[in-house]
Amino acid sequence: MVLIIGHINVRSLKPKTCDVNDILQKYSLDVLCIGETWLSKNINDDVLIFPGYTLVRKDRPAHFDRRGGGGVCILMRNNIQANTVALSTGASGSRLESLWEVFSYFGIAEVGSLQGKHVLSQTKLKLNNLFQLVTGHI
Repeated sequence: MVLIIGHINVRSLKPKTCDVNDILQKYSLDVLCIGETWLSKNINDDVLIFPGYTLVRKDRPAHFDRRGGGGVCILMRNNIQANTVALSTGASGSRLESLWEVFSYFGIAEVGSLQGKHVLSQTKLKLNNLFQLVTGHI
């Protein structure tokens, strides 16, 4: 079985939830990585409705800049089991924003990474190699 993974730079997710839902349906995406969500702690997940999908988000910390912007999230079909993994993103004080999910689907593990405006490639690995990959980056 193959997972269909996409990435978009949405430039403000809240007013575009209908557009994102259309993309999820039109392309039958299993996973969608989203950059520039512009979400903050003041926006509850309750207003971000994506039927059939689980939302994992990482908002830009308020101390990064006062203009807002930034933030990343990943939408995954509800039938995909995933765990958020804390991976180092560079030197301390780095402004690099990233969100990593490790998920298992039909015996294959996918490691998805979203960093700022760029997506690192998603790599298919056999489950027995997954532990080595994750522990090698922590």
